[in-house]
Parts: sequence; C-alpha cells; structure tokens
Amino acid sequence: YNETWDISMNGIFVTTINPLPIGTSGNIELLLSVGMRHQEIKGRYEVVRAVGFDDGLSEESGGGGMAIKFLDLDDESSALLFQVIKHNQDP
Repeated sequence: YNETWDISMNGIFVTTINPLPIGTSGNIELLLSVGMRHQEIKGRYEVVRAVGFDDGLSEESGGGGMAIKFLDLDDESSALLFQVIKHNQDP
C-alpha cells in the first residue's frame, strides 16, 4: 500500500517501504480522484530522493519513501494536474 504526499507540478512524494534508487526513471501513470471521477496522469518520472523509514522522520512527515520528479507529462496530463493543484490550494 502506497500513499502520496505533496503533489506539485514538479512531482510527488510516494510513501513506500521499498523506495527505488535515486536516478531510477521510467513511465508513470497516476490515477487522481477528481470529484466523483478518476482521471489519469501519464508521463515519465525520475526518483530524485529516497528516505528510509528509520531515518528519524516523525509520523507527521509521512514516513519513508521517495520523491519523484515528473518528466515529459503529456499536455492533457499537465493541464489536469494544474487544475487539481489550483483547486486544492489553501485560499
């Protein structure tokens, strides 16, 4: 089971007990809940940071995992991500 934190136009943090090594890249498909609908974001990614669960993080930080940088999102995915972030920011 993986959770995600801190999504932005640049990337996302994925909580996992087995983070991929820094520099790992590949294709990514994220399923976002947008109201009652689910929409997919597609593109490429690169792991830019990996954090172990035993690295002294507090429970509030989400634990261990990896920071993933988005690369080459298609235009539709980029527009959808922008709208999701825009409508979920604090006023």
